[in-house]
Amino acid sequence: MDLYSEYDKVGKHAKSTRLLPVSVEQMKDELETERQNRLLEEATNLTQQMRRNLDDGDLSDDDVTMETHEETSESKKLLWVEKYAPFKYTDLLSEESINRTLLHWIKLWDFVVFGKDMPIKTKEKKKPVKEVKKKKNQIEVLDELDKLNRPKQTLVLLNGPPGLGKTTLAHTVAKHAGYNVVEINASDDRSAEVFKNKIEAATQMKAVMGAEPRPNCLIIDEIDGAPQPAINMLINLTKKIEEQATKKKKKDGGVLLRPIICICNDQYVPALRQLRQSALIMNFPPTEPARLAARLYEVIKQEHMKSDMTTLLALCEKTDNDIRSCLNTLQFIQRKCKELTVKMVQHVTVGQKDTNKSLFSLWYEIFSLPRAKKNKFITIQDIKNNEVQVNNQSLPARFNNILHSTYAAGEYDRVIQGLFENYCECKYKDPKMDGLNFAMDWLTFVDSVNQYTMHIQDYSLMGYVPYIAVTFHLLFAANQPPRIQYPHSQYEALTKHNKFTNLISSLMSDMSPSVRKYLNTASMTMEVLPPLMDIIQPNFRPVNTQLYSTREKEEMAQLIRIMIAYNMTYHQEKTIDGQFSYVLDPHVDEVVRFTGMKQHKQLTYAAKQLVAREIEMEKMRRNDKNFTSSSTPAKKVDNKSNADEKKAPVIPNHKQKLQAISLNPDQMVQKDFFGRIIKQKPQDSQNSTQKEEKKKNVLNTDIWFHFKGGFSNAVRRNVRVQDLI
Repeated sequence: MDLYSEYDKVGKHAKSTRLLPVSVEQMKDELETERQNRLLEEATNLTQQMRRNLDDGDLSDDDVTMETHEETSESKKLLWVEKYAPFKYTDLLSEESINRTLLHWIKLWDFVVFGKDMPIKTKEKKKPVKEVKKKKNQIEVLDELDKLNRPKQTLVLLNGPPGLGKTTLAHTVAKHAGYNVVEINASDDRSAEVFKNKIEAATQMKAVMGAEPRPNCLIIDEIDGAPQPAINMLINLTKKIEEQATKKKKKDGGVLLRPIICICNDQYVPALRQLRQSALIMNFPPTEPARLAARLYEVIKQEHMKSDMTTLLALCEKTDNDIRSCLNTLQFIQRKCKELTVKMVQHVTVGQKDTNKSLFSLWYEIFSLPRAKKNKFITIQDIKNNEVQVNNQSLPARFNNILHSTYAAGEYDRVIQGLFENYCECKYKDPKMDGLNFAMDWLTFVDSVNQYTMHIQDYSLMGYVPYIAVTFHLLFAANQPPRIQYPHSQYEALTKHNKFTNLISSLMSDMSPSVRKYLNTASMTMEVLPPLMDIIQPNFRPVNTQLYSTREKEEMAQLIRIMIAYNMTYHQEKTIDGQFSYVLDPHVDEVVRFTGMKQHKQLTYAAKQLVAREIEMEKMRRNDKNFTSSSTPAKKVDNKSNADEKKAPVIPNHKQKLQAISLNPDQMVQKDFFGRIIKQKPQDSQNSTQKEEKKKNVLNTDIWFHFKGGFSNAVRRNVRVQDLI
């Protein structure tokens, strides 16, 4: 009422300078009353005409008034979303290109569904056509057909935020093309078997007794909420051809011969990844504010509400052009009052939906300064208080805007990680780096809050986490934001941490117990491994080990003992280039290696090979020693024998040699195949000595040889004739 009184005071001065005797508002009211009277007269004439045409005369005036009263009561109970839903193709508010694309796709099914003749493409001479720039949301429909004369894209996927009229568009276009619409909600049927039965009933079965002769068109709403098995079943149904269907007709059903329109809010759900490859994806753009406001103006006229286009445009802007939200808000306000003003739109909270921004849009908003924006919708009180221009660049406005967007995003950890990895690319003036230190303090505070929350399970402090986005916005926002990159350093660091933890655990699992009892993972990583990498890589001369000095032999033995104690060795690997190299096993040198730092010195290939062989030999010696000590039973011996064993030198196993047992020829017994002993004739000792003397003389032997020179890759060595005998 205060606004109206102020408006009257402002208009008093204007009444003295009027040119018309009657005001324009008064003339508008008179025209409105005349229109209402004319409608009442037409209604009475219609009722009288209906009474005359009735032969029986059963209906009376009371019956007609009762019917009209029932109709008005039922219309009041209906939601405006259902009451003013478009029933014709021309009533749609969506973009014309989207409507025509969907209608063109559904008309490609006419040959399969209705048996119409296929359009014959006439070959025409190609004329030079000027290149036309395509719109951003323009979609091309493939006119190609498959073996069953179906469209190549057997599905349509309508994608867009809720409340824009996707389901209404699908219903209207399907009815316009001559189909009977069957709608199912994929999020309600969580079972794949129930989902399969409903799809088969809608696409393959016909109505009994001719209840609905028109073929069905299936509309699957909220398919992004369907389980993965149900979507896989739908994909298999669309890809099935006639040959496969005849083999498994009873089990899997027949071929898909009806159009299916799927509706979703987010097409990038992991469950829809395979469905997007075979579907026609149509991104649903928001409705134009002018067209939506004009339709809302028609609605409030029929509902006898007072408002103007400016107020309705403000309502469209507040609801992000959501048709459902606008109608629900108008219906709620109509029950309270018959007039809608700009102030009511600015303060109303009914009909608003949660804003959900992507991470990239939020990061760009944080690192960029807002552009100056004037308030389009002004009231008389705003003019009086000089608030015509609302400065969205003020600190309170920026503070509230960033905080609200961060609350709407929800993924605080991902948002903070993106801020941490991209703030260094910003261009800002901070010569003393005070802002940088302040930002680091906020990151430390957020880490402390997260640690406290996860440790104690007290989520009361989580409300302070989004304020770090406001801090980064006030410190690093600029007119030209940096190129935002998706954060990946945390994932890489986590992968490296898990890898290094597994390396340390594998190293400590088979370590010597005398060494392992003093170590843990932290001390092993920070205190032991850095100097150990230098200890296990001494300088060895590239010569044979037999030429080593005693000091070098001691260093080699010490290195072997250390590497066995810490469960390390070298093993041979083949590189990508096809060359062989020896690497440390386990590969713990990666734990203490950092980019940009000086590399540890490396042993040569021959030295690593020598160390690996010595480690294997030492392990074999130790295992053999343990085996022999455990296998030999303890025997009682005299003191004298024990004293003799102590005096006798102990020969290691690798230096022991096998010696042949000497047997006298008289002790050897020769046997034949059947095991019978062969009796030998005694030979004279003189004959044997003579034969031995003959064998010593080379010229008296039966072996003759001839040397033939030639080329050979074999290793040459001196061979005596006696070795060949």
